[in-house]
Amino acid sequence: MTPSPAAAIRTAEDLLAYVPHGIGHWPRESLVVLADSGGAAGGLLRLDLPPRRTAAVGAEIARYVHTVLAPGSPHGVFVVVYTAARPRPGSGLPVLVHRLVRTLERLGLAIVDCLYVTDDGWGHVDRASADAPWSRRRPLADITSSVLNTELVFAGHTWGTTPESAVPPAGTGPDAEEVRRWSAVHAPGPRPDPADPAWVRAMAGAWEDGLTVLGAASDGPAPPLEPELAGRLLAGLRSRTVRDLVLFQSAVGPSPVIADLLLGAGPGAVPAEGAPSRSDPERDGRHPEPGRVPGTGSGDLPEDQQPDGDRANDRLPDDLGATGGSSAAESCARQARDRDACLRAGGLPLLACVITGTVALAPDWTRLNAAHRLLEALAFYAEGEARCATLTLLGWIEFARGRGSRAHHCLDAALLVDPRYELARLFDRFLDLGQVHEWARHRSTAWKADGHDAA
Repeated sequence: MTPSPAAAIRTAEDLLAYVPHGIGHWPRESLVVLADSGGAAGGLLRLDLPPRRTAAVGAEIARYVHTVLAPGSPHGVFVVVYTAARPRPGSGLPVLVHRLVRTLERLGLAIVDCLYVTDDGWGHVDRASADAPWSRRRPLADITSSVLNTELVFAGHTWGTTPESAVPPAGTGPDAEEVRRWSAVHAPGPRPDPADPAWVRAMAGAWEDGLTVLGAASDGPAPPLEPELAGRLLAGLRSRTVRDLVLFQSAVGPSPVIADLLLGAGPGAVPAEGAPSRSDPERDGRHPEPGRVPGTGSGDLPEDQQPDGDRANDRLPDDLGATGGSSAAESCARQARDRDACLRAGGLPLLACVITGTVALAPDWTRLNAAHRLLEALAFYAEGEARCATLTLLGWIEFARGRGSRAHHCLDAALLVDPRYELARLFDRFLDLGQVHEWARHRSTAWKADGHDAA
């Protein structure tokens, strides 16, 4: 569960001012539930409003919300409905919201307040009956002038652009052509997988160079990449072995064991010619499959769920699996101090479960933030397979951050380039099923933006 920035909720205006700061953008056609941690903002959950707005769907959403928030023992929850216009009493949305709040109360979650926000105002939801009209609209200016909004802005918190802007545009012009020329120079050939071990390890070093450049300038504008380095990195992303190596190496740190595992059963081993690449999830099944969970589509902080965790763990040593009530990352930190030893002991099953965070290895968010900046810069120049890879990796990082809407937009953009790009399809299915990355559920492993806990 991703934590929220520390904030005191004193009034309804404070609550509505906090929500866009918490999730990073102004919600549209959304249901937002915020846990009350004794007067302070707790865990924050956003879901798309479902197309079917019935009492049964409201009860299903309530059970979903309870599964997410109840483990944190909140004092209660705030419910906020974002929709274009105030609905007619007794219509689908009031029926859904009425059953949602009643079911939450029956499940033991007290409703502190229930509000609505439209394009031209906000107000309170009458929870007594689905036929009761929602209160008269108040001006949106009340929200921006609230005490909490002033405090958050003064402290440097901002809510940014809409999730659609998460997709970097494809570039044109002489700079883009120069990078693409270098990409052709470093191209792995017509068949990049199975990959040559020496070439893969050289690409791993090139990515470390790129991460160093971007990581050193994390507090300012991203410095321009040298055209040859950018072209070389894009050439590497034509190989799915390198693509997967970039994902894992960015997440957990540089390790020669990662390349060894992706290239074959041992150091220097490579799959036989014509055999499926170890890093090809659509053929070898190494990447974990999503589990079906109840939900309403893409949300920003979905359910407390460990998809297929038992199946992923069945080849791990007992002391490396997720245990008890602690997070998988905390378990690995306790049981295996040495990252390389942890990777060797867990092998490909452990490495693959970094994708959902269900097993092992605490994230290195400094590296992942640098990787995100690097991939955004490369996506401007990328074409074809390389653009699919950059957008898919950007989508995965947003998924790991707990930002499902942004992840969806990146993955959809990758599938517009190639509807058969299997890794993008897999990650997109995770989101369609309401799945959440395990890192986003624990304060110790959750992503933090601009120095504060991010939603």
